[in-house]
Amino acid sequence: MSLVQVGKLLTSYGVKGQAKVSVLTDFVDQRFQKGNVLVIKSLDVELTIDLVNKYQDFLLIKFKELQTPEEVKKYSNSFLYIEEKERQQLKDEYYFQDLVGCLVFNQKEIGIVSEVMRYPKQDILRIKTLNKDVLIPFVEAWIIKVDLKEKRIQIIDYDN
Repeated sequence: MSLVQVGKLLTSYGVKGQAKVSVLTDFVDQRFQKGNVLVIKSLDVELTIDLVNKYQDFLLIKFKELQTPEEVKKYSNSFLYIEEKERQQLKDEYYFQDLVGCLVFNQKEIGIVSEVMRYPKQDILRIKTLNKDVLIPFVEAWIIKVDLKEKRIQIIDYDN
């Protein structure tokens, strides 16, 4: 079973066994609905969403399987996943996890994407080179072509 990361269970919230969850997906309403099942891959645990509330930049989620704050705390700092088959197909957009591991190049090979960082103005690719990390904006002005099948990203020439 192939899984896709959609959130991180941070800690418990309140006395009724709610979980404070950091969202790691653009499809919040689709991923975090009552009845949806989320997986904690590292522990091979499935959790069914019973109730969802927005709180600041987080979600407060009540899972059917977790009744107390102590039960929720057992899963603190665990990543939440869905099955890949539930992932929506994108057109002219990319899932961050699909970009990680891609070779970045222009006239020469630059390095491998190690992380995609989300910022309010733009997303940034962290590229691991032989001796340092390079940050490249993941915006149309910098990206010439993304080929996920070949795991390659062509960017413009630049002076580093």
